[in-house]
Amino acid sequence: MNRALFGQTWRAQGIKLALVSAALAIWGFLMPVIYAQFGSQFRAILESGILPAQFAKLGGGDIFTLPGSIALSLIHPIAIILTSVFSVGFSATAIAGERQRGTLEVALARPIARQIFYRTLLAASFSFVAVTVTVLLAGGIAGAAFAGVTGELPIRHFPLLWLNAILLFGAIAAMGLAASSSFDRVAPALGVTLGFVIVMYFLEILGSLWPAAAPLQPYSLFHYLKAKAILKAGLRPIVCVGETDKERDAQETFGRICAQLDGGLDGLPASEAERIVIAYEPVWAIGTGRTATPAQAEEVHAFIRGKLAERWGEVAERVRIQYGGSVKSANARELMSQPDVDGALVGGASLEDRSFADIVKNSI
Repeated sequence: MNRALFGQTWRAQGIKLALVSAALAIWGFLMPVIYAQFGSQFRAILESGILPAQFAKLGGGDIFTLPGSIALSLIHPIAIILTSVFSVGFSATAIAGERQRGTLEVALARPIARQIFYRTLLAASFSFVAVTVTVLLAGGIAGAAFAGVTGELPIRHFPLLWLNAILLFGAIAAMGLAASSSFDRVAPALGVTLGFVIVMYFLEILGSLWPAAAPLQPYSLFHYLKAKAILKAGLRPIVCVGETDKERDAQETFGRICAQLDGGLDGLPASEAERIVIAYEPVWAIGTGRTATPAQAEEVHAFIRGKLAERWGEVAERVRIQYGGSVKSANARELMSQPDVDGALVGGASLEDRSFADIVKNSI
């Protein structure tokens, strides 16, 4: 790679890159905000049957979950158009433009081998793609923070998503550069690259909306952008509920639990219910050494199970409900023997290997 040419290319594209990056940052910021404000309403419309179910997975993204909204921000036509300014526009015109202006031979007259010249432009294309993907994802994180939903966002998975997106748009940029080196005019190079992107995008969206066309999706590069799958991989939300000692003394335990379940599970469909874990953690038992008796724990767990059944029907039987609150080896066996207690959410005792091993042993 030629550093002087690389630097010159960056300087020439600097203003354009700043404008595109600003637009992508704003777009990325908006999607989590839209999800936080209107996600449940969109889900209700979909579940009402007004829209076909295929709209829930348009291009691998949706507006009903935070990972889905981040995925949608990458696959939406707005994002494709903005990123294409460099993955298509710059790459397809980089060499063909020089030929059309009659300046390619002048550029190659400098002490730069033709292969070095091409590799430098490819490196510049990838660097532009990396910047645009970075600001788009950074905008999504900022939007999630603004909307107060960062707890639903697995930040640790973002490096893999970043790499996945760069490989996609970088492959398009490489295709554009290959077309650019094959023509001596901008129009055919740009036309071939743009046509390639449009066909690839069409196959992916068509397969998403029309099941009969799903076999065509593997032929699209966009099919291998697995944003939602990356963000949701290994992510298992735990919804913690529990009352204070004052609420228990005032016989307000069930009212408090009910309000917490309504708030924590709002908009979650039965199809995704088994992905979550409910944890009953009485506030008065967390880190205090006090523990709910097996009868108290079972009473609340059975109440929770009943509320889940009202919401999701028989799916409630498959939802894991754990107890947390000063779980120790001495009480683990009795707690775990209750019909509706599916496990323990262990706190301080998990920091001591022997103590934790005893809890596991006594729970079997």
